[in-house]
Amino acid sequence: MGHVTSVMSRMVCRQLIAVVLLAAGCASVPGPAPRPGSLATGSARWAYAIAQPSIGAFAQDAQLHAIIGAQVYRDGRLPSNAGDWSFVAWSPGLRQAFQVTVKFDGSSSTMTRSANTAPSQNGQPLAQSWADSTTVFAAAAPYLACGVTHARLANLNLASYAEAPSQSVWGLNFDAGQNQLVKWDGAYVGAQGAPNAPCAANLKSDFLKSDACANLVASGTAYDMDDPAWLINVSDQNRETCAYKFFSGFNMLGYNTMAGNPSLQKPQVAVLQQFQNQRGLPVSTLVTVDGLGQLDSLLVPREIKIAAVAATFPLYGRMQPLHRNDVSKNWVAYIYMLPMSVLPAHLRMGDVETTQCIWGQCLGFLQDANGVDLPCQQGGCYTTDLTVDYRFAGAYFDPRRNHAALPSAAADVGAVLHEYAHYLDAALGSTYPPNPLLGSVATSGFYDISYDMSQAQGACAPRRSTNPQDWITRYGFAGVPGGCMQGKVFIAEEWAEAFSMYVAAGRNFRAAKRRHCAEVQLAEDERVPEHRIRYGSPARRRERLQRRSRL
Repeated sequence: MGHVTSVMSRMVCRQLIAVVLLAAGCASVPGPAPRPGSLATGSARWAYAIAQPSIGAFAQDAQLHAIIGAQVYRDGRLPSNAGDWSFVAWSPGLRQAFQVTVKFDGSSSTMTRSANTAPSQNGQPLAQSWADSTTVFAAAAPYLACGVTHARLANLNLASYAEAPSQSVWGLNFDAGQNQLVKWDGAYVGAQGAPNAPCAANLKSDFLKSDACANLVASGTAYDMDDPAWLINVSDQNRETCAYKFFSGFNMLGYNTMAGNPSLQKPQVAVLQQFQNQRGLPVSTLVTVDGLGQLDSLLVPREIKIAAVAATFPLYGRMQPLHRNDVSKNWVAYIYMLPMSVLPAHLRMGDVETTQCIWGQCLGFLQDANGVDLPCQQGGCYTTDLTVDYRFAGAYFDPRRNHAALPSAAADVGAVLHEYAHYLDAALGSTYPPNPLLGSVATSGFYDISYDMSQAQGACAPRRSTNPQDWITRYGFAGVPGGCMQGKVFIAEEWAEAFSMYVAAGRNFRAAKRRHCAEVQLAEDERVPEHRIRYGSPARRRERLQRRSRL
């Protein structure tokens, strides 16, 4: 077994400021049993919250220099029946080192000893933002050998590994395969020495393979999607839950993640159970190892499919970092770029106009590094200053904003097209020479089908019919009062909805036309009345005609 080196002077097994051989030399302990519950318990951060009051009472100037975990399960948490986390602090004023050890059950003990120098290679403490052990173990998960159940030892301190010299690094000594090294911030470094062959059963999708929630389930702990923490602020979906991570994965596969009233429904459970039904899995509220494996295997080809289109999104290099439990960066870029890529060439914006459209009308936000929306640049607010350090945040994917619902990808694509249709609409009266496609589509003829445009005032016009039996009145109107004078409605939603529908569903319309032509040809060839093909039996046709006559 390889060694994890340290500069600490006393190389004894799990003692104060021990610099430990990552080997099986310590006293035997019970075999680790998976810890039930969420990632919130059993991790290094969980234990540190217990240890902090003792460290603070020891000395106000105490600083953390090392973290030592023993018998840590492969999900980065202590098992339910064994293991502990030790935290080594040093007080420059007292010239003493102080260790708090927190056991798997939350109980703790302390030790103090004299120490004239700081217990680290360069005397510097650990960064306060050190990554939690669940994140660290997830980073190593794709590279583990088969048969791994736990780490005998997990040690974070400043050491001199050949793979990461003079850096604070986690050294993880697992019960099978090579030692793994992960930086203090959760970035994977590599194996210590020659890497072992990763287990074929390891997760493979970029979305899940290094994720703490996925690693929890892959380690054998089923996760309940009916998480009581699913909602915050009454109706907002809580991104901090693992349920949201898996929910986002289903969104990336095209499942309908929208909920009409999220405070009354459980869309995260509904979409899981739909997936379980379709994949022949036991239907429950639990994400299991088998379900996770199938989700992962479906995400791999999806990631490959979307990568090329996503990379062409003009703002790809300026996207705000997403929440760790949100969909992937490529998925957001794909949602924005795919619908624009199928438009006729003369309706496709250049990179600069795409950016200005997102700021002014199109779906999404332009923000500074702190998430504050960029200001208006000139009268009319058609553009903003693009010489500043700006970032793009997708609607529903801003990590600083909570939402009551996550639209399906299909709905999101429709929203991208809907908002762009408003940008194109000449009836709204907006033009600006630097943005050539703004207001470039004459839509008055389209509106005149449903509205009397001879009486239009701006974007307000009266409907041509108010007869509820009229087809357009019953099914077609999208106009809303919108602050218009009595008898007139705001008409702009009509064009936006129609544009979105026809672009998004154009492939289906063309396919239907081809099928219809083929059916007509078949009817002529076989001398079968066309209505028999289109509507089935004569009784079925009479039923349809009667229903239409009642409209």
